[in-house]
Amino acid sequence: MDARDFFATVVTENYHEAKADPANFRKLWNALVSMNSVAEYLALNHLGYGSVLRKDIDTEAANIRKIYVDLNAVKECADTLKHVRRHIGQQLTGTSTGVVSGDPTSWELQDGSTLYDLRGGPRSGIRDD
Repeated sequence: MDARDFFATVVTENYHEAKADPANFRKLWNALVSMNSVAEYLALNHLGYGSVLRKDIDTEAANIRKIYVDLNAVKECADTLKHVRRHIGQQLTGTSTGVVSGDPTSWELQDGSTLYDLRGGPRSGIRDD
């Protein structure tokens, strides 16, 4: 699956499902996690899909996230949700343990000084624009 197919088949569908059912945490989780993979898919596309080193994919994905800065917020939210807690060194930087799947008002993640509202809005991991 190339980047275009992944985006059209997985990311777009997950996004539309999450937007259509905003009280469904599973759909939101799927949308964020699939959106987080976009930078790596684009990196592989830029690198020609051949046999490439992981560090080259990571470097290119980081460059893509510099261009499309909203992907950084998506990455922070998706990584925190996937791994439950985020650490930089020994410092806890984010946790998803306060998220209650049946309570959309709890769908926020605090990462240092940044608040991510998973439901949408200007400081969120998933947006309308």
